[in-house]
Amino acid sequence: TPGPITSGPVPPPKPTSAAVAPTPPPASNPLVGNAPSKPPGKGPKTFEEMGVPLGKSDSDCANDISANLHNKVTKSYVAKALKELHESNTVAGKSAGKQTVYHVLQDPNDAASREEIVAMEQEIADLRDQIACAKASKQILKSNLASVNATMSTQDLRGSTTAIEQEKQRLLGRLDPLRSGTVKPVSLEEKAVVDKTWKEWSENARVRKKICLDVWALVTEMLPDGKTRGELWEELGLEADE
Repeated sequence: TPGPITSGPVPPPKPTSAAVAPTPPPASNPLVGNAPSKPPGKGPKTFEEMGVPLGKSDSDCANDISANLHNKVTKSYVAKALKELHESNTVAGKSAGKQTVYHVLQDPNDAASREEIVAMEQEIADLRDQIACAKASKQILKSNLASVNATMSTQDLRGSTTAIEQEKQRLLGRLDPLRSGTVKPVSLEEKAVVDKTWKEWSENARVRKKICLDVWALVTEMLPDGKTRGELWEELGLEADE
């Protein structure tokens, strides 16, 4: 049956323990913006993931040593020798999985002192100065050698001197008859007459050569089949003027 109805105002319900207060909105980060948050990623686990190159294996070291020796020693022998030297403590080696790094034995007590390092640095500087001086001297010597090679050798000079002496004796032999007076010298008038005659006959020869070539061209316009002007010239035994 319904309960009694009161005439007064109805009070609001009391909050129970199951009610949850509203959660305020998260504060916005100006650097991140509205990008959704992601769980932090995991870092690299291996050197390869970090970008660090892997070390060389035993076979790689053997290949390098064999290549440096111009393949005069086989790779298998190099790998075996490295292993035996490591076992006999002649060289040191550190293994990391399938890789072994070999290096010379180093004694910490053999480290150079500061004074020794300074002395070595001074020696290196002195040697560099000596190298610079040696290079400069090398350039000077090369220049001197080039100038010496450009000149005639002693043997060539002697041969040239001998040839000049022979030419001198030949010219003196031609001058002796003229000096003795037995040969009548040619006067300027006689020389002029000879030069004039030479020019006239040279012009005649030029004209005759042109006439000959023109006549030859007319005669050889029609030749038998398979015969050229050169072949006909040789058959007739003709000689050309140089």
